[in-house]
Amino acid sequence: MADLISICVSSNPISDMEFLSTPAPFHKAPDADAAYDFTPATPDTALLGFSDSESSLTTSDSEEEPLSPVPAARELVVSSPKVAPDFTPYPKQGKQFTLYNHDSGMNMWKICFILEELGLTYNDVYMDFAGREHKSEAYLELNPNGKIPTLVDHSNDDFVVWESNPIIKYLSERYDPKGILSITDQKDQYRLDQWLFFQASGQGPYFGQAQWFMKFHKEYVPSAIERYQREIKRVFTVLERSLRDRDWLVGDKCTIADISFFKYNDYASKELLPQPFDFAGEFPNVYDWHQRVLARPSVQYVLKYKEELRRNRPTQKFEWNVEGERV
Repeated sequence: MADLISICVSSNPISDMEFLSTPAPFHKAPDADAAYDFTPATPDTALLGFSDSESSLTTSDSEEEPLSPVPAARELVVSSPKVAPDFTPYPKQGKQFTLYNHDSGMNMWKICFILEELGLTYNDVYMDFAGREHKSEAYLELNPNGKIPTLVDHSNDDFVVWESNPIIKYLSERYDPKGILSITDQKDQYRLDQWLFFQASGQGPYFGQAQWFMKFHKEYVPSAIERYQREIKRVFTVLERSLRDRDWLVGDKCTIADISFFKYNDYASKELLPQPFDFAGEFPNVYDWHQRVLARPSVQYVLKYKEELRRNRPTQKFEWNVEGERV
């Protein structure tokens, strides 16, 4: 990949609705041809149907306390704003995996959480969306959908997996012999798959549509905003009921199913529902479960690592077309 900025980050020492009557505030494009300013550190940015709100996710001392300078477990690769639209798959450079990624969106978080939980090393390669690397023929050979995330397993003959839930399921089944995040009981395995399918079909798309209509759609459509906000609370209601007499979704332990929901729930509670949203008051079981996931050292580490990336990444400006793609 031509003209790259490389940033080394430290290794992780871890081994081990009530329904709505009023829409939340939204950000409306002034007209179909208007350019949007995209600054990676700004919460309202997105490409793949979702954006991040980093400032509210990091620990209170993250602004003053950089990552400790210990030997790097991975290399973070950020495409330069001047990079050509050609894409060359990134060499493995001794790491177990290459994760093709971007700093906006929700789905990459769960993969990083799980890679860290399992103590796996990886190159975290950030695609140049402005240069359309993700639509190049070389990248489409890896991922015919032309999106992120994509994982290449160099220890398994460069085997490629794309789509976030198949990726985390692959990692769990192949690289978790100690059962840190996996389960062995067959019935529980089916229950875990149920939650992964529900997350991929019931949480991600609907939360993403809420974000789209609230922040990026060129017209204000109150009925669409209300519909998807109701759906967010419906998903929270499903989780609330399921967690009423248990701490985790499956098998009385934290699994990839629990981690798969975390970042979407966090974003929705802070950005997509009318504020102030009383997460603990309306959905106490979901809130407590969310805090248990947040307290995991791997989750804290990745949140801090991503925040450091955003502080060091060069400011870039992109334009959006009427389909909501950066061009």
